[in-house]
Amino acid sequence: MKGVLVVDDDSLIRVMMCEAFKEEGYEAYSAENADDALMVLASRSHSIHLVVTDVQMPGSMDGLQLGHVVAERHPDVAVLTMTGYTLKEKAQQAIGPLLQKPFDIEQLMQTAAVIMEKGRFWRNMMRVR
Repeated sequence: MKGVLVVDDDSLIRVMMCEAFKEEGYEAYSAENADDALMVLASRSHSIHLVVTDVQMPGSMDGLQLGHVVAERHPDVAVLTMTGYTLKEKAQQAIGPLLQKPFDIEQLMQTAAVIMEKGRFWRNMMRVR
């Protein structure tokens, strides 16, 4: 079973997204900030295949920085970044695909599935609108 780590400081969004991933057959983990996410990854890196992170979060780093750290420390774990900002503002800083908010759950699930299918080549994906 593939695992997904959802990183967002909004608990409602985290719960909703984790439930959606579980309904699609994924194992879902959650973290409210980048520091917590890195702890989850350190303990469960073998079972996590995708990190879905928001850009804006409190703590020592934002979601963009988290994406780069994940890619460096866990190269087999793909990263999908979400943002409510315009893509032009953040797209150049994101590693891998960037999903523009608001989006629907179907779009999230399709994008996640495609990213995980790419395996180690997930970084080459185009930005998602």
